[in-house]
Amino acid sequence: MRGLAAALAHLSAAVTSMPWDYWSEYFRDGAYNYARWEAARLNALRTDPGIVSLFARHNAFWVNGEGSIHHNLPRALALLALIKSAARQGTPTALINCTLDGMHTDIVHDALRKTNFIHTREPYTHALLKNLNINSFLAPDIAVMGIRDAPAGYPAVKEARSCMITFGIHHTLGTAHVAEKLDTIFNTVKDFDLLPVYLSIDMSETSVIKEICESSNVPLIEAWTFPLDSIPVFMRQFTCAISGRHHVNIFLLKAGIPFAALPSNTYKIQGTLDLFNLRGNYVEETEKLASVLISICKSSETYTISEEYFDKYKKRTVEIFETYNFT
Repeated sequence: MRGLAAALAHLSAAVTSMPWDYWSEYFRDGAYNYARWEAARLNALRTDPGIVSLFARHNAFWVNGEGSIHHNLPRALALLALIKSAARQGTPTALINCTLDGMHTDIVHDALRKTNFIHTREPYTHALLKNLNINSFLAPDIAVMGIRDAPAGYPAVKEARSCMITFGIHHTLGTAHVAEKLDTIFNTVKDFDLLPVYLSIDMSETSVIKEICESSNVPLIEAWTFPLDSIPVFMRQFTCAISGRHHVNIFLLKAGIPFAALPSNTYKIQGTLDLFNLRGNYVEETEKLASVLISICKSSETYTISEEYFDKYKKRTVEIFETYNFT
């Protein structure tokens, strides 16, 4: 969100925000094809007339796609419906920072074909839209604009050889599943004479992970207990990392730490690795983790990028907000 806030401050003096799940209640009734989606969109417009005046009062309508538009979820269908409705009303529209995965392509095409600007954060979505004859601008996640590098107030890890681990979306799949997968990961890391250290991103994750870490004698660090700006320096304490979180991977790229990337619920992770020419970092199955760690330990520079390379790609993202007229 910090990257988006910086961009919005650059472009607009006044911003009205909408809840991330706005209109989602209109798209919860089972499976949707194009006809059902369009009928639900029109119903939402009829029952929510205030949205028309909201669009009319603003010079542009932006959607921060993030990881929301996938697998025909209600919030995904709702966001596409809002984009189409704003565009049809004549309000300039922009979809930024998006990954599209597992959506009905006829819905995507109809919703986005009149969108003024689309920023895709990985090449798979860029290719999907190209196949639908929809132009998009390919550049890294706008999170790259919000990363700071301030060495203050972060937890110290005393062991010389350690591996930071964060599981990502997998922690929501149930304690038994998480325990089994993490047991494999922790043991693999220990086999390389590395101390596994778990980084929890939020309290719901800690509620699942804490007991597992205690039983495996793995230190648990909670990300909200130290400043966001110190995360890159915090990460540089580690020999390597294993991450199933897209934005953690962005910080690891900035920190220059070699990492093995676990899959998520969309192809945002492997897509970002492809964008940075690091597909070798991707671990599709935890059983293959050891082979990637072997490669990382033998040739860590192959699994990182230089700060100059990171800044080169960051400039491309900044260009979105400095070059394009969204209104």
